[in-house]
Amino acid sequence: MFEFCTESKSVKMKNLTVIGATGKLAVPTIKRLVENGVAVKAVVRDIESAQEKLPEQVEIVQGDLEDVNSLRTALDGTEYLYLNLSAPNPYADFIPEVQGIENILEAAREQLKQIIQISGLGALHPEYHPTGKKIIDNELRSKGHEIIRNYGIPHTVFHCTWFINALPWFVQEENLFVFGEYKTPMYWTNTTDLADYVTASIANEDAFNKDFALQGEEAMSYPDAAQAFVDIKQLPLNVINAPVPENDLGHFGDMLRYFEEFEEQFSAKDTFTVLGKPKLSVKDAITEIL
Repeated sequence: MFEFCTESKSVKMKNLTVIGATGKLAVPTIKRLVENGVAVKAVVRDIESAQEKLPEQVEIVQGDLEDVNSLRTALDGTEYLYLNLSAPNPYADFIPEVQGIENILEAAREQLKQIIQISGLGALHPEYHPTGKKIIDNELRSKGHEIIRNYGIPHTVFHCTWFINALPWFVQEENLFVFGEYKTPMYWTNTTDLADYVTASIANEDAFNKDFALQGEEAMSYPDAAQAFVDIKQLPLNVINAPVPENDLGHFGDMLRYFEEFEEQFSAKDTFTVLGKPKLSVKDAITEIL
């Protein structure tokens, strides 16, 4: 069992309820949380589907962000809550990062001791975009963060750069596509380091009401990271750089165009000081996770 220490205190067993447990990033994150000795309860809409994806040690309960009564039952006894919600769809009638958070607080605010959440680096540092351009995703996430803070519940937010886990998502037949011309390299992160940071932040007062940049120590351009993935895994793929399609990707295309201009800077000094340095380099993450 892993043991995570913060100065004068060590915690051997932690309990965490997760909402958004079956997403592409959430599943490997939860697997690592379980490896770390965290007792995880997953609140999901489809129990059968979740059972196929999540480790058997995870307690799985039914709950729906749009149904306050189901949340009251699912969150019963929850003190530490982790929200691993996908990027919001700004055109949806129900926004999990806004109305969903309001429903969570209505259902369980009196018992919650800490809410941990992932967000985007652009929400923490909008100034990294040279034109000051903002994307609606970050504005909606920031609104949700503010709702939590207004209730006075300790809040820990991890503002993430690009995940190395995402590289295989852009494989089509014999090609790995890099959509866009990115101005600056990224400090790639991964779900193992995310899970370790989440574990270290549970019930950790040093992490209360903090916004942490989630970055690795090593900056690497998107094409170089894609090529490293192909080379390390010895895959028969061609790395193809292509412009972001104008119409085919919808809002996701808007996000990619935003990040083409995003001038990421290293921002994780406070994260490393409070919660420790990441364990995996880009090469290690490709080898161990992908």
